Amino acid sequence: RSYLDTSMDAGKLSRLLKDLLRDEQGLDIQNKINGLRDQVAKNNPEGFEAAQKQLSELTKQLREGSIGYGLSRTESLLLNKIGGQIFFGNGLVTELENIFLFRSFEILQKVDEYKDKRGAFVRKSRQLLGALDEIGITEYRPELYEVGLVLPGTEGELDVLPERIRELKMLLSTVSEITGVEKKNLRIDRVSSGTLEFFSLQPAEVALLLSSLFLNITQIWGKIIRLRKKSDGFASDEDFSSETRQLVQTLIKQETKKIKTEILEKLPEEMLKNSEKLDAGRKNEIGIQIRISLRAVFTWFEVGAEIDITPIRMAEKQERSEREAENISTVQNANIALNQIYQLPLEDRKMPFLLSDGKDEAEKPEDAVSIKEEPSPKKSGEGQS
Repeated sequence: RSYLDTSMDAGKLSRLLKDLLRDEQGLDIQNKINGLRDQVAKNNPEGFEAAQKQLSELTKQLREGSIGYGLSRTESLLLNKIGGQIFFGNGLVTELENIFLFRSFEILQKVDEYKDKRGAFVRKSRQLLGALDEIGITEYRPELYEVGLVLPGTEGELDVLPERIRELKMLLSTVSEITGVEKKNLRIDRVSSGTLEFFSLQPAEVALLLSSLFLNITQIWGKIIRLRKKSDGFASDEDFSSETRQLVQTLIKQETKKIKTEILEKLPEEMLKNSEKLDAGRKNEIGIQIRISLRAVFTWFEVGAEIDITPIRMAEKQERSEREAENISTVQNANIALNQIYQLPLEDRKMPFLLSDGKDEAEKPEDAVSIKEEPSPKKSGEGQS
């Protein structure tokens, strides 16, 4: 049944708090921060070295066994709303790493301030969870993976919103057919109240192929960002001649074209690798659908829409198999990579070219990766009467 439930976000918050507090107890996080602090307090090279080693070990444990390290986008936003983004998972690691960038005599004070704030947040989280339980809020813990599309307010217009939902449906339909999963799950199972967030419950096969796709997309996005940085560097470096700048522009255009080929040709090929059940004709049709969906995904990035993949969250007494643990880890890795893109300002999410349904289109001049062209130097006598 598809529904809009005003208590659903509270149920999701209840589950998130339970999972994070389970991380806290199971990994003994606060005590490990206390141990790290004690090493820093020795105020000698050996103590700082031991503290750094303990931080590396804690980071490894969080990456391998923490729910909080690879939160989905909506889980991250929910944690951010209650002020806990720096106290769990990747936020915790980043905060401690930043503290160790301070001068040695400042680190102890910064660690103390952080662990006190974190301890207070953990206590308040337990109180909040208790209050939610007391008023009868039931945790939201579905037995399938949850794939969602989080839209900014600008996408709420009536001529835009249905298009975004259709794009999500096509993406899920295409991935379902590739994986051989029945399309009966192609529906909106949950709509978050007060926001433009739409969710569909999907089996592991769909969530895994989507995660693989988005990991590949984030890698491509990384190439685009690096090209932009290099382009900006050459554009502002007056040590290069006009000829050199034009040569660099040509090379950047060539690399940009390769990226476009990678998106429109290599990504569909990669997705269709394990689709033995599809005949050649249907594979070709699915390839077209993949290109349409890829265009939609990059459009989502540009307008500020965000993909959300929440893996199955096991209840406290549930045991997960090794395969399930690997699947969840795959989705979490995709979430970490996607969240890095979502930290970028919208102007940095623009594509350097237009994506069609596979047909080549001209580059967008205002968004092109290439640096500004400079006029070629005139030859002797050129333009003179």
